[in-house]
Amino acid sequence: MRKIMIISVLLFLFCGVASVAAAQDFTIEDDSLSALPQDVIKVVKRGDKDREIKACTFIGEPIDLDGDDNATDFFVTTADACGWGAALGPIWIVRSSGRSYSLVLSGVGYGATLQEQKTKGLVNITIWAATAGWESSTPWVFNGRKYTKGDRIFKDLNGRK
Repeated sequence: MRKIMIISVLLFLFCGVASVAAAQDFTIEDDSLSALPQDVIKVVKRGDKDREIKACTFIGEPIDLDGDDNATDFFVTTADACGWGAALGPIWIVRSSGRSYSLVLSGVGYGATLQEQKTKGLVNITIWAATAGWESSTPWVFNGRKYTKGDRIFKDLNGRK
């Protein structure tokens, strides 16, 4: 009985550790989003031509794109649904290169998933969104300079074709 309990506890702990290494999700409505360094905001504003977006307040969260357990990159969106559409908001991924930042992805969705798989040293990312009537996801892979958009997968949940 004691062996079974120990094995169960070890399995539980192993699964918990394994899930830490699994994909990570971030959404435009995460409670953990907060103010960003000014250098990150400047990079996002420089990369976006929309005047309405440039007037927004930017918020985000540190992320780890290269998997070195050092979250120095950023998932970025806007506060208070500024520039958002129905179920969609702006999403930027900003990479730290030590002393400076660069915009490596600009998209629209409800959330982003940092995948376990990497391409050219950075994790693959999926930008996704869903409503009661549809789901959409778009894969992005790093090409050595920025993320490139893959083929969007769209699913109509109402059974229409």
